[in-house]
Amino acid sequence: MPEATSTAPPPVPRPTTWPLFGSPTPSRPFGLGRLKGTPYVLESILGAGGMAGVYRARHLGLDRHVALKVLHPDGANDIAALEWLHREARLLARLKHPGVLQVHDLGISDDGRPFVALEYVDGPDLQTLVDDEAPLSAARAVRLIATCCEALAAVHAAGIVHRDVKPENIALVDAWTRDERTMLLDFGIAIGPDDPPLTGEGMTVGTPGFVAPEQAMGEAVDGRADQYGLAMVLYQLLTGRHPYRKGDVLETLEAQLSKPVKPPAELRPGLVSETLSGVVLRALALDPEDRYPDMQAFRA
Repeated sequence: MPEATSTAPPPVPRPTTWPLFGSPTPSRPFGLGRLKGTPYVLESILGAGGMAGVYRARHLGLDRHVALKVLHPDGANDIAALEWLHREARLLARLKHPGVLQVHDLGISDDGRPFVALEYVDGPDLQTLVDDEAPLSAARAVRLIATCCEALAAVHAAGIVHRDVKPENIALVDAWTRDERTMLLDFGIAIGPDDPPLTGEGMTVGTPGFVAPEQAMGEAVDGRADQYGLAMVLYQLLTGRHPYRKGDVLETLEAQLSKPVKPPAELRPGLVSETLSGVVLRALALDPEDRYPDMQAFRA
């Protein structure tokens, strides 16, 4: 296995805009109750983004829960917002894997609210696990990330790049049991083989601290960008800390692009092996050509 390099690259220009999607807007009002003209009853709020809210909803006919992503009222007539919602649904419809969130329905309410119904996952995300339990044992961390590698391998085999792999977008299923595994969530900024990027020139999508350097700079990406994000998640599970994350978005990005990662084995000597530490560092290489060629190789 190649040795990870600690040579810092020269400074790079900052992206013009960050991020295009997913900016939290917790002050937006949400209405619970029946979504007009649909079988869905909105029961509680799961989260909010710049374009949509996500609700725990119940399908009255089937008596089952779904995660219902509904565009905000001011985005219902926004062509870009509609295309964003529809594209996520179309991409998920291509994927059939137990480690990938499934899509159930796509439609619009009688009062003009576009929505997509997604599989509801009743479990914590990996950010909760990082906050409450990290650092994990190396065995458990590797086991969880291996299940996510399998899901991402299926995603990439379909020609899709997730582009936002981070702890908040990975759910823990059957948590704290022998069958514990992960499920990949939120394909809101994913891109398929024939899709336009839905971003303008100079715009960047992704989450600072997890976005791959090439994606941060607006370059073309492939599955190795997701590998970088997943390796950053593994780093947090193993060490209980993020190597770069700071309060300021651009400071975080600049640290990613200019500062070497401290090896996990140095932070947890005797608990994280040099071999595992080297795997993480290779997957976090700044140049995608220096990472593993695909998720199967990373998992191995």
